[in-house]
Amino acid sequence: MDIYPKTSKEFQVQFVTEQDCINYLIQARWPDGYACPFCGAHETFWLTEKYLLKCRKCRKRYSLLSDTVFQGTHTPLLAWFRIMWHICLQKNGYSVLSVQRSLGISYPTAWLCLHKLRKAMVRNDQDLLSGEVEVDECYVGGVREGRRGRGADGKSIVFVAAEKRLEPKTGRQIFGRIRLRCIPNVSGETLCESVKKLV
Repeated sequence: MDIYPKTSKEFQVQFVTEQDCINYLIQARWPDGYACPFCGAHETFWLTEKYLLKCRKCRKRYSLLSDTVFQGTHTPLLAWFRIMWHICLQKNGYSVLSVQRSLGISYPTAWLCLHKLRKAMVRNDQDLLSGEVEVDECYVGGVREGRRGRGADGKSIVFVAAEKRLEPKTGRQIFGRIRLRCIPNVSGETLCESVKKLV
């Protein structure tokens, strides 16, 4: 069963209360029904305070938020869900300030939630890029004084590798998966090593 909303209207209808978010999370985590991690009993639980599921058979409690990005949070799930939906809607990136302004939450809450979500979005088991891949390096950092170009003092050097693919419907060339990597310098040896690690 597809339980993920596809439009903002569907999102607003589906997630009105905290209980809506709890029900969604239970269904997403246990699509075949909740199974107690202690005794294995199925569908025999009730929800107690603070997102705890209590097994009717063994009476042990298990947090609905355990092993998720929400673990240890004091922010309501409804706020988390709205932040995640806000991220999904952005085409050109998102910032703490944009989340704070759009959703009317405090800056520290927006910062903490985005920090946890960004960390969760990184895959540690990434496959290497394949096919035709374009690579380049760029400099990231604020406005600094000094020489321009490769001598940009005080900025971080980022190596960028992007797959080139053909869009199935139109046949035009688009970018596929992208990998970024901080590098210490732009020597041929460093660039070749980066290509080997990412492609």
